Amino acid sequence: MLIIIFLYLYLATNNYYIVDARITSISQDQEDLDLERQLKLINKPPRKTIQANGYIVDCIDINKQPAFDNPLLKNHKIQLKPSFEVTSIESTRLSSIGIEEDLCPAGTVPIRRTTKDDLIRAKQLPDKNISILNNDIPGRHYAGLKLNKDGSHYFAISGIIDTYNLPVQNPDQITSAYIYLSNGGSENDKNVIMTGWEDPETKNWWVMLQNKSLGYYPEVLFSNLAFANLGGWTGMTSTPTGIPSPPMGSGHLPDNNLLRSCYIRQMHFQIDTSKNLGPIKDVYAVPFKDSSCYGVQYEGWNDEIQGFAMLFGGPGGNCGE
Repeated sequence: MLIIIFLYLYLATNNYYIVDARITSISQDQEDLDLERQLKLINKPPRKTIQANGYIVDCIDINKQPAFDNPLLKNHKIQLKPSFEVTSIESTRLSSIGIEEDLCPAGTVPIRRTTKDDLIRAKQLPDKNISILNNDIPGRHYAGLKLNKDGSHYFAISGIIDTYNLPVQNPDQITSAYIYLSNGGSENDKNVIMTGWEDPETKNWWVMLQNKSLGYYPEVLFSNLAFANLGGWTGMTSTPTGIPSPPMGSGHLPDNNLLRSCYIRQMHFQIDTSKNLGPIKDVYAVPFKDSSCYGVQYEGWNDEIQGFAMLFGGPGGNCGE
């Protein structure tokens, strides 16, 4: 239809065609300028540049990293390491990715350089692509395990998520899995963090991988997350109205087979003490799902490698609203 209209305008009057072409060109040029401005703001001047895995990684002065563009962090003092140690979570060694940690000079942090294509892809992501157990959104479904002991305050949550590259039929579809803590407030005052450990001294929320501290979200960024009263491990799918839901997890319903079903293992959380706990079914956590298209199966404690684990997922399809 757009092609037909365009040809009609061209045949009707050359003036229409010229004006239309100029507007399109200006609009595209303006968008390119906007993207270039964003790139200049995001990509700070590096002290060193590294080529790694097909990407450009810049070594940025730790005090000039993009996070400090946020006015809330104007007077923030960087915390170089957490005041606590995480030592009880065991995991097999992951394949090496990224860069060696000592390639950047002291006093700098490695940041992958953002490209114009990155910004374009970010703009194409659907709105509200992540929402914590919001069943009011049409086409959204969950299957997982949620912490539910009344009166508990949660200060940390963790786990290792099995991942699959599942096909989707529509660019607006989502299939994902995540770990979260939330204060459970209203939509206008709800603070959520996707996996983290709260530092008991600074109240910053640290992200850890294989017992290593990757970085943290400063406490000042949250309006209402001194502690969390909700949390969990879940799979989630989302699809536009009228389009069948995509698969979740491995695309198979849980069937006691870790080689077939998607899983989250080494599931831990912390309450008021610093001791790591596993999700004890019916005491601290309960399985949930909202559609027959997906399932969840809590395995409890397995062994030192799997730890506390759950299976989740399903084929998707016409799951209902």
